[in-house]
Formats: sequence, C-alpha cells, structure tokens
Amino acid sequence: MIAQAHSFVHMLFISIIALFPVVNPFGSALIVSPYLSQLSEPDKKASVKK
Repeated sequence: MIAQAHSFVHMLFISIIALFPVVNPFGSALIVSPYLSQLSEPDKKASVKK
C-alpha cells in the first residue's frame, strides 16, 4: 500500500513538472538559464532549438 502511494506521488510530481514549461514558459526559462550560462553562444542556440 505504501509503495503504491509513493509511486502515485512520484508520478503526480513528475506530471506537474512536465506541464510547468507548457503553462509558464518564461518561468521555466529562468530555471534553465543557470544551466546554460557556461555554454558558448552557438551551443546555447543549439540547445534552445532542441
């Protein structure tokens, strides 16, 4: 029973995180920005296109 509840909470969390960029693209850009700060300009453009 506890394993099922843990699995449900995990899937709920993942689904909310997956919908966040669709609902709020500007907010997710602020979250992703620090990860791209160490890349060069061409690498940043390539990763944004992906």
